[in-house]
Amino acid sequence: MTGTRFAEKTCKTQAAWDAFDDYTNSNAKEQTDKFQRLNSGCSTQAEGSCS
Repeated sequence: MTGTRFAEKTCKTQAAWDAFDDYTNSNAKEQTDKFQRLNSGCSTQAEGSCS
């Protein structure tokens, strides 16, 4: 919330929190995998040399 340091409380059922956790965990995994694919392998080798 703008103008305050205090977080806004969100009430959800346990099932809704579980679904939210599953969504955020899968999104975090996708972003980590994307970062690792882009920053590894031949694309990070000097002059593109990769054997």
